[in-house]
Amino acid sequence: MSQAEPLTWGRNLGCDFVLKSCYEYMEIQKRRNLTVSPWCNEVTLSSRCLSDENAFGFCNLKNIGRSLGPQNQYFSELDNLPDYRLSTYGGRDVLADYCPTQVTGLPTNSFNITAPILFVLITIPKELGRPHDVLM
Repeated sequence: MSQAEPLTWGRNLGCDFVLKSCYEYMEIQKRRNLTVSPWCNEVTLSSRCLSDENAFGFCNLKNIGRSLGPQNQYFSELDNLPDYRLSTYGGRDVLADYCPTQVTGLPTNSFNITAPILFVLITIPKELGRPHDVLM
């Protein structure tokens, strides 16, 4: 018996998603007033239910700590961030060419690594939508 689950990441997002860069895709979606998911453009430590997964997650966009090359710069603007700092922001995954994506899990702040972590398991009932087990 297979334990495989359907892969929904990127499903039914069309040719623009497959053929364009994450920057181009996000710009097209913003002009259409549609979500940029599964890419993302929020610098935040907050988590939420992910639309394409049975999971809780966050946007992995962060300050990389150095200027990314022009080929890995995906923003003409970001909320509450001056333009001169845009070149240092990208997704955490070098293998994804620093395209910021929504990832499962909870964000961490590396500067607060010694703080105690409390975990709570929350199950959202099926009648409220797809069940989500959230580790917080």
